Amino acid sequence: MLRRVVQDKQRAAHLVRSVCLYGPRPSMPACVNPTMTAPDQQPLARGAVAGLTMLAAIILCGALGAGLGAVTGLLAPLLLLGILVGFLAGFFAVRARFPDL
Repeated sequence: MLRRVVQDKQRAAHLVRSVCLYGPRPSMPACVNPTMTAPDQQPLARGAVAGLTMLAAIILCGALGAGLGAVTGLLAPLLLLGILVGFLAGFFAVRARFPDL
């Protein structure tokens, strides 16, 4: 009995997949994956992406400033300048990419 139930569930899943992929008739649209977001919905991780963009800009510009400062002998001032430039660059990058945040 249990084996038959499992086989029936597998057949039903296969039927649903084939109907969703190919559509029952050419005039009917194919199924839409329910996990996909609608075009008007915003992805949930937008804040995390914005924060990581900001952090990446700060780290990258700080590293560039530190490298330039190590070569010229002005490590601390150029490191701080790089971090400040990174903060500003990250802020404007986030503002450009996510204007509604």
